[in-house]
Amino acid sequence: MNRVNLSEIAKIINVELPDVLTAAAHESSEINTTTFCSGLLLVTLGVLEAATTVDVVVSHCATSGGSFATLFTATQMDVDDDETVYYLDIDLMNPNINPYLKVTITVGNDVCDGAAVMLLSHARRSAVTQPSGTSALAGSWASGINPS
Repeated sequence: MNRVNLSEIAKIINVELPDVLTAAAHESSEINTTTFCSGLLLVTLGVLEAATTVDVVVSHCATSGGSFATLFTATQMDVDDDETVYYLDIDLMNPNINPYLKVTITVGNDVCDGAAVMLLSHARRSAVTQPSGTSALAGSWASGINPS
């Protein structure tokens, strides 16, 4: 069996850096997915206070800098949904999904800890390089573990 490093086939995009998210809409920068076949959005939420709500919207556009339309909406996550990692698979080969994405996390009524990352995988036509702000962990593997 051939070994594949996920970091060689998937690009890591910081959508929302880990932080205390205030009661507001937090919109990501535009995410260019044109050379990838698949996307995985990961949203982590910490403790939500009783009145806190969180909505996540993924929007898409055919051109960079254009007008974005809603692609996916998850609404009214609340105290029953806290301390959870949520994920959304996005089929970037679907002809109805445009190649430029934005993610908006809207926190209502209070604050919460949160973060979001998107993994873009299976590059078509180009090698994958990681953007600035990402770094491989340096360290050592346990005895008897040979990752190469």
